[in-house]
Amino acid sequence: GQRELLETIEYSANHLLGIINDILDLSKIESGRFELCPRSFEIEPMLSRAFELLKVQVREKNLHYQFQFDENIPKVLICDAERLRQVVLNLLGNAVKFTPNGGAVEFKVELCSIGAESCRVRFRVEDTGIGIAKEKQPQLFEPFVQGNSFISKDYGGTGLGLSISRKLVNLLGGEIDLESEPGKGSVFSFELEMRIGGEQAAKDSSPDPSGVERGAAKTKRLRVLVAEDNKVNQTVVIRMLESAGHTVVLVENGLAAVERCQAEQFDVVLMDVQMPVLSGSQATERIRRSGSKIPIIAVTAHALSEERVDIMASGFDAYISKPLHKDDLLGLVEATVQKSQDSGPHSKS
Repeated sequence: GQRELLETIEYSANHLLGIINDILDLSKIESGRFELCPRSFEIEPMLSRAFELLKVQVREKNLHYQFQFDENIPKVLICDAERLRQVVLNLLGNAVKFTPNGGAVEFKVELCSIGAESCRVRFRVEDTGIGIAKEKQPQLFEPFVQGNSFISKDYGGTGLGLSISRKLVNLLGGEIDLESEPGKGSVFSFELEMRIGGEQAAKDSSPDPSGVERGAAKTKRLRVLVAEDNKVNQTVVIRMLESAGHTVVLVENGLAAVERCQAEQFDVVLMDVQMPVLSGSQATERIRRSGSKIPIIAVTAHALSEERVDIMASGFDAYISKPLHKDDLLGLVEATVQKSQDSGPHSKS
């Protein structure tokens, strides 16, 4: 009924946003405007969470799904973790997608070599899927190209994932290798040299402020100011926050948000970017001019990567794009507050 239609609309919207961001990433890489953001992260938890994201599709296809992680790999490494995660998800997603029911997908991460300051790690995704002929393999990494003419019709997709993955791995200092035979499956692998990080590295494995991993911070009851003028969005956000035990105060425009921040103490502000009287960006700039360092998260309908730079320049600590997902929102709120507390107390005025 209605729930099924809403789920279809949500899936379609998210799929379209994914394609748009893939195209923007590809454009930025090819124009030389793409910048990596290396930072310390805990590699095993990040890869485990990426692996877990595909469990629903795996169960539906009754696949044998295995993750092997070499315990000799240093716990904390330095790399652009979000881009590494993007590559891993692309390769795992492809493996699951093109492996028939009852098949197998294995994700193996192993230590190749280690020195005093860096180590070399191999990432390997193997499947028992449809495979691809040797003569067609070089074309597979070209934008909008898929291995066989029937693939797009039978399996869907744009053919962008592998092209972007190869370019990202190149930027990270590696090269993707492919071994495959029709009907026997495929093996995608790459090696990266990464610096070894300190034990006190940040728990947040994502450099992108909107890409905080689920469960990155311990759940804690927070007092949250929500600035949002849309009635439907108000209901959605409040229910998500209250379901985690957080207390919510609602205002409907940017000026009211500024006034409440001056009058009361909050742990974090969720600020819609487009609002009457004062926009979210204008309100955030006023709050920052007052000297307050309270964590402020932009809630924006602008999903395009190019527009995010302008949003962050207004003084926001992080941003999240609509449509909102409960786990992503709660994870971002908790991690942003934790990050603020780690850097020192914020002032309310």
